[in-house]
Amino acid sequence: PRTMHWALPASEAGSRPRWLPLCDRMELGCAAGYAGRPTLRCDPRGELRIVEGTSCREVMCAVPPDLPHARPSSHSRNASREAAWKPGMRVGYVCDEGYIGGPVRVCQ
Repeated sequence: PRTMHWALPASEAGSRPRWLPLCDRMELGCAAGYAGRPTLRCDPRGELRIVEGTSCREVMCAVPPDLPHARPSSHSRNASREAAWKPGMRVGYVCDEGYIGGPVRVCQ
């Protein structure tokens, strides 16, 4: 079975159940870490379906940026090469000689 990663919009979550009339549509939200505008549709047979092309897609961040006077730690560098950089993931940096600090970038 395919996981859809959708969620009820905040305005609908926790509210009383609502019927979706035949052939009507309702926009859904996406689960954390996913983006899109999935739409739920009730077809003439009374079956609920996600409208084709309106699914949630996993959010990915660009490659961790270079920072002046610092480089990704070897652990962070290897991890970012082996797996996609996703929301919530952190990349630690090591400062160049003569510089101090502990810079970290977080994918959001």
